[in-house]
Amino acid sequence: MSPSKTAGPAQKPRTRRKKRRKTRGAPSTSSALLSLPDLLKWNTWLSNTPTADNPTDSDADCTRNLFADLASYGHRAVCIDAVAGTAPDPGDIAMPWVQAGVTAHCEMLVQVSFARDCELLERVYKISAEDFLRWNPAVGSNCDNMLPNYSYCVKGPA
Repeated sequence: MSPSKTAGPAQKPRTRRKKRRKTRGAPSTSSALLSLPDLLKWNTWLSNTPTADNPTDSDADCTRNLFADLASYGHRAVCIDAVAGTAPDPGDIAMPWVQAGVTAHCEMLVQVSFARDCELLERVYKISAEDFLRWNPAVGSNCDNMLPNYSYCVKGPA
């Protein structure tokens, strides 16, 4: 005679739970105290206009502009709060790590990761060597004084 099996409660087979991966992407303002309209009002350079590639994504340009021309370990200031008062002229504010003599009314600064990048910046941003030297006189005529991790003007005053 074979041993009898006792019927017990049915057990569910064990399954492994998938770990949730943290994803990185554009910061969300949905659960923050900062609203998207305020973020865009205080940081007009973010421009929240949808793109041709992604016409339904209202954050498309915001994300692109936030990271545009930023070195891999670069940083960029973003205004997240405003107080009453008068804002200074943006031409009077210098980013950290800017050599002396960079034009005060530069429209676009780019951080370089290594020295002697003058020709590359001129080629990428389609500017002449004369303009680059006029906007960044401290680099010297042979680009001997360009320093890594400093920002340089690639679009001067109009």
